[in-house]
Amino acid sequence: MGKVNRLPNIRAIVNENGILTPESRITLDQLFELIPITGEGSPEGLVDARQGATYYDLSAGQGSRHYIKIKNSINGNQALGWELA
Repeated sequence: MGKVNRLPNIRAIVNENGILTPESRITLDQLFELIPITGEGSPEGLVDARQGATYYDLSAGQGSRHYIKIKNSINGNQALGWELA
């Protein structure tokens, strides 16, 4: 997992038109990448994610199966590269 860059306190989150600034967008993207993905069934071949992402299969009965994205992509496909943890 990567480190989230902190926005400086003196920087605006949105511009004068109410649109996120580029710095804010980058920070929010980094935060969203840290949120675990949930779904039903294996993510392999179905869920695009960056390397290091986590996925919880909620259809696994009691508890859940936990997957980790160990490869960013396989043959250019970002939905491949998940491994059951």
